[in-house]
Amino acid sequence: MAVNINKQIEEDCISSLNLQSDLVLQLKGESIAVIGGTGFIGSWIAELVAVINDKFDGNIRLELLGRSAKIWTVSHPHLSRDDITVTSQDVRSPFSLGNHTTLVIYAAGIADSRVHSSDPYKVYQTNVTGLENTLKAATRLPLIRRFLNISSGLAAAGSRSDAISESDIGIINHTRIHNMYAQSRRTAESIACIFSDQHRIPITTARAFTFIGPYQSIAAPWAINNFMRDGLSGNNIRIRGDGQTRRSYLYGSDAGVWILKIATAGQNGEIYNVGGEEPISHSKVAQVLSKLYKKQPDLVFTGKLVDTGRNYDFFPDLSFGKSKLNLKQAFNTNLSLERTVQWYAAKALDQ
Repeated sequence: MAVNINKQIEEDCISSLNLQSDLVLQLKGESIAVIGGTGFIGSWIAELVAVINDKFDGNIRLELLGRSAKIWTVSHPHLSRDDITVTSQDVRSPFSLGNHTTLVIYAAGIADSRVHSSDPYKVYQTNVTGLENTLKAATRLPLIRRFLNISSGLAAAGSRSDAISESDIGIINHTRIHNMYAQSRRTAESIACIFSDQHRIPITTARAFTFIGPYQSIAAPWAINNFMRDGLSGNNIRIRGDGQTRRSYLYGSDAGVWILKIATAGQNGEIYNVGGEEPISHSKVAQVLSKLYKKQPDLVFTGKLVDTGRNYDFFPDLSFGKSKLNLKQAFNTNLSLERTVQWYAAKALDQ
């Protein structure tokens, strides 16, 4: 079964790469370091690099740095290759990067809302101190061509019901602990601006929204993961509140390609949103998911959301990235959900 999973992921990578025909040429010969590289984005970048090197003679070197290096190596045996190295590194401590590095992608961060509440200082250290340590390492690189800071759309989010653009300035109550993730991402973006100005590092920012696909933990505490976990376990899909909150979803291979495109062709000082183009409510996405299971679950609405006057929609305006970099999605929402459920189901069978 694992071979089928890996083949599907390879085909997904090719589908996404086919929409960015110039990306392969732009990446040839690059030496990429992904900090926080043992997570979702790093895993997909590794898959893409493997495809580009094998199918298109990319001659790319990739180093993934992360706290889960040993676990990642065991769980990704097909990516044990000479052109991909995995290094154990806690970004909260100073470190160095290889002098051959040309592209640095900072993908470290703790998006798990449970940790935001239980250990907010760790969230701050990872998002802010980790980025600062990486920027300091980048100042010592003789061949650096681009530093890409992966931030979050939450840095610009506020109480609104329309798409969030790169120029929006969100309203965040910085005194509330549960806002530490968003606030620390804003602080990190400011630190990146400082290093760009003082050290002349070519820095670009990608603001991530909601991603789905293989390599994302089904135990992650987000609504869509809860829906998929309910369905896969044979239970009804539980939806909190009225289900009208909207998200959009970007599949892993598309997200990885967009990140690499921004790293190679993005302009210094610019910000690009990275997320799905189809806003969809929780109730609607649950309906789509329910049809993907052999035993079709019912939708059960549980509890009531307290009316705080806030709007919890979260999806990007992608017009800037589309016009500047021609960013395109190979996988729409329905196909992304289908691919993701298939992967989770196949992984469950392997265990």
